[in-house]
Amino acid sequence: MRCRFCGAEIKEGRNVCEYCGSTVERSTSADQNNRKQAKSIVGMICKGSITK
Repeated sequence: MRCRFCGAEIKEGRNVCEYCGSTVERSTSADQNNRKQAKSIVGMICKGSITK
């Protein structure tokens, strides 16, 4: 996983980036699926509004 602030690779099991010190939020697969679904719905709405 990469740090969202500095982009450094964060080792498995760590909760803090060892380079910038930011806290890492590890999301569950259910959270990731919900985010992907929301992004696809927003994408479909945007594409539909652009083509009209």
